[in-house]
Amino acid sequence: MCEGKRGGYWGKKREGIRGQKINLEKLRFQIKEMEGNVDVVESLKEGCRALKQLNEKVGGAEGVEKVMDEVEDVKDDVDEIGKALGGMNVGGDGGDEEEDDLNREIEELERAMREEEEREVEKKVEGEIEEPEKNEKSTVREEEEETEKVIESEDTIKSKDGKGLGPPLRVPLSG
Repeated sequence: MCEGKRGGYWGKKREGIRGQKINLEKLRFQIKEMEGNVDVVESLKEGCRALKQLNEKVGGAEGVEKVMDEVEDVKDDVDEIGKALGGMNVGGDGGDEEEDDLNREIEELERAMREEEEREVEKKVEGEIEEPEKNEKSTVREEEEETEKVIESEDTIKSKDGKGLGPPLRVPLSG
């Protein structure tokens, strides 16, 4: 009987110690969790301070707007200088229109040059064809074929500056 009482007493003690151990483990876990939370909060505070300092350096939203306005003013000044120096446009505002006008003008000049070259070729071809004399062995048709071969042998008609102006000119020789 003595043992039954002892087992009950020590059993209760053992149960109490287990409960205390569980409570200590829970407390240790809560402490570690809280330490993690403290680290997070400290990190957030440091980040906030850093952001405030950086915000003060740039002057807030107003400071950024002021800098952007200054950049726009400088860009406008550069555009004006570029226009004064020959129509250069660094900023990109309005330059496309001027560039398009210049490209159209260049195309018109090239077209005029091509037409002039074509007229010159026509004059040369017409000047080379003469009425055959009765004593000549060649006929008009042979001369036409020979002229067509010369024209076909050129890949492209070239301007004085060496740029290609288009496909070879086909001139009808019989009329």
